[in-house]
Amino acid sequence: MMIIKLCEKSYNCKVLLLKYFGSRIYLGDNQIVIKICPENSRSLEEFQQEVRIHTDCQNHPNICKLYDSGIWKNENGETFYIFVMEWGNLGDLRDYRASKMSADSIHEDDEIKNLIRQMTESVAHVHKMGYYHNDIKPENFIIVQKDDASPQVRLIDFECASKNNQPVIVSEIMTFCMRPPEAIISIIKKQRSAILPKADIYSLGITIIYFILHINVFSQSVRNLINQLIERLNLFEPYKFPEYQGIILNGKKKNSPLTADILANLDKDLVSLLRNMMENDVEKRFNIDDVMKHKYFEKVS
Repeated sequence: MMIIKLCEKSYNCKVLLLKYFGSRIYLGDNQIVIKICPENSRSLEEFQQEVRIHTDCQNHPNICKLYDSGIWKNENGETFYIFVMEWGNLGDLRDYRASKMSADSIHEDDEIKNLIRQMTESVAHVHKMGYYHNDIKPENFIIVQKDDASPQVRLIDFECASKNNQPVIVSEIMTFCMRPPEAIISIIKKQRSAILPKADIYSLGITIIYFILHINVFSQSVRNLINQLIERLNLFEPYKFPEYQGIILNGKKKNSPLTADILANLDKDLVSLLRNMMENDVEKRFNIDDVMKHKYFEKVS
């Protein structure tokens, strides 16, 4: 057992739950999660910004609670950034889906629809508070269930989050396979561009598809930017985007994982919603208010 002391509080780290990119996540007493990040994983300014944004946004039922944060030195003199947070006792969206349904099933019952609504409301709240999350993906939604209550979604991980007027370098944030086409284009053109709120909408669409269909829409393993762009432009419709011809030179056409048969078996309102969330033209893509007002959510109790 490891004991972490932040100011006047001490936390017992009992079980290592996850290790990624140098960070470790432990289960502490009272069902809290303690995220321990090496000092070299981010700057002090980035740590402080993450804490500030998370704190600003957490007054919402679908945002993970941040109970404490600080800087800790272990017995070897190594420095770590510490986050003490709410525990998702049912895991993240991937864990929850795996526990509830088979890998090849389509799942659209009332509980799933309600969780999708909660996911959407969490992103809407972040945008309302003047921030973009910039890393929407299945791993960043945890599921909490207390006693016999219904499962609830919590949005986590504000490491990549930014103010809505803060320029960011696209290539340095957002999980690779969750990026919208405009993010891929800006990397190809070597542009420094501000992330738009509609990037979160696109990533949320990918996350919803995964949750319902267990399909990873875009390949994490394909690092060729041209092919990544082709995947996005071919998702719902045949390849017909002449405005991108100056960028797409030798890219090969790739069949969408969303076949006509799969789309035919989905709720028609859901397909309409996803098409608008993942519209390639940023100007035409739904913003978060459009998403919340869509008739798909009229069916959600």
